[in-house]
Amino acid sequence: MDPTVPIEVKSKGVANLISGETNVWDYPFFLNVEPDARWIILFRKHFSLSQNVAPIFSGNAMVLSCIPANLSNRYQAAKQAIEKANLEYVEVIKARRESQEKEQAKQRLAEEQKEKAAEQARREFGELEL
Repeated sequence: MDPTVPIEVKSKGVANLISGETNVWDYPFFLNVEPDARWIILFRKHFSLSQNVAPIFSGNAMVLSCIPANLSNRYQAAKQAIEKANLEYVEVIKARRESQEKEQAKQRLAEEQKEKAAEQARREFGELEL
């Protein structure tokens, strides 16, 4: 997932009555990109309602399941969580990249030191008089 492309709802699917439920519907919304697991965790962190009513994500679909009277409230909570998750996701990815770059620099330095030590050992061995 490209952190420079914020996730947003692009379209609505077809609402379906959930089989065996009384007036509980699935309301599918399609996102512009498929969110990764890290983004979904941030979304859930920022979802202001109970986690048991949070939408389900599958591919680029986000599905809210509720009675019609709760749809507007839950959709607004989802939109706010999307906005907050997008903002935090950029920061999390930036921090992760910086951490990876530091670790790579540390590894390069260790390799350089190891190679210098090996060169020194070879040089000292080569300079020994027989």
